[in-house]
Amino acid sequence: MYIKNREEYCKIPISALNFSTRTFNCLKRANISTLYFWWKSFELRSMKGYTLYIISRVAMLFAITVTGHIRRSQIQGNKPVYLACGIYTDVMVGIRQKYRRDFKRMREAIYLWEKGEYSYPFAGEFRPNIRAYLHEDGADRPAMLVVPGGGYAIVSPTEGEIVAKRFYEAGYQAFVLTYTTNMFRNAPVRRQALEDISRAVCCIRSHAQEWHVVSDKIACCGFSAGGHLVASLAVHYKEQKAKTGPYAGISNRPDAVVLCYPVITSGEKAHRDSFHLLLGEDAGEEELAWASLEDHVTADTPPTFLWHTITDDLVPVENSIYFAQACRLAAVPCELHLFMEGPHGMSLATPQWAEGDFGADSIYTMEQQWRTLQVFAGQQPESIPEEFKIAAKAESLPEFAAAWNKAVGEDEVQNGRKADASAAQWPALALAWLERIFASKVSL
Repeated sequence: MYIKNREEYCKIPISALNFSTRTFNCLKRANISTLYFWWKSFELRSMKGYTLYIISRVAMLFAITVTGHIRRSQIQGNKPVYLACGIYTDVMVGIRQKYRRDFKRMREAIYLWEKGEYSYPFAGEFRPNIRAYLHEDGADRPAMLVVPGGGYAIVSPTEGEIVAKRFYEAGYQAFVLTYTTNMFRNAPVRRQALEDISRAVCCIRSHAQEWHVVSDKIACCGFSAGGHLVASLAVHYKEQKAKTGPYAGISNRPDAVVLCYPVITSGEKAHRDSFHLLLGEDAGEEELAWASLEDHVTADTPPTFLWHTITDDLVPVENSIYFAQACRLAAVPCELHLFMEGPHGMSLATPQWAEGDFGADSIYTMEQQWRTLQVFAGQQPESIPEEFKIAAKAESLPEFAAAWNKAVGEDEVQNGRKADASAAQWPALALAWLERIFASKVSL
């Protein structure tokens, strides 16, 4: 006989209860919840998971103690004890179901383009999208759109979910953008990625009420080439503002931007590969000038936070310095942090990042690579480099990610990663800066 809810504990006489069966059913449901939180705590490495696990385990010990008392006493007056077990079970299962809904929602892709609307060459079934990490407490919060780097060739999983969760844990509604890139140098990205991020900001702002976002506190955080994309929107947002379609009349201007070792200049200190993939190797002077962002900062550019390591050997530190100087001259609120040493691409610079733990679902940013390889495998199999042919045959994204990482020597790259306690301070510095920027908006 299975008891479904706590009301049934009150209706059935104690003498009619089969103790063993009912106790087993109570503890079975409760223990499933407990084990679920245990799994989530280690999968997500979040304080929320750890806390719920500890609470559920303490409650389990209480339930076991109570049922042991029932077994010993077998007194009919113990109906409240059964009620207590029922309440415990219902609460734990209810929390588990809510917690499960949170993570289901986080894993859903929110597409920025309808099918048939997006037609980038060799994209296959891929469409630019955002993933949401939303609090479910009903409180309106600022939002952070995270834009990983990858040289406009890929969207790196090392700067996606792991960063979004850092801002989520700080109280933000967080999002990760997977935008258009040019993996095989076959079709320059040009302004397609800029259209993607412009739509992403509009999408978040248009759903502000539903997603509990403060509509005038939407920031973007970009890394490397993703930093170039964020900074491009910061200086060129007026050109990209939608005049028709679902986002017509909705502002695409970020309220603040965080630029992490960004690509900025197309001049002497440029990261050439990023501009080749963005504009093509035969890009003209006018295109390169448009993409050299330090020359387009105006008083309307959003407040900007930048950080860089002085020893960055891929994207020279001058990129951040040039943009900060331009912000100063245009009277744009700006903060620049230069760390003494560290390579390019340090993400959070934490031990978690150094160990290669970028988040349980971080590989979703690799979908475009997978879909592009599928197209090439079907249309131009001879053009696929030998080391990527196994990845091209993958039937699922996890299978592709494993094959891709092996092909690019991810294990060797991971062995070279080192946490840096100094650079790891940047999120706290950025959050403190954002608090000041958003507080000033309220005071105005």
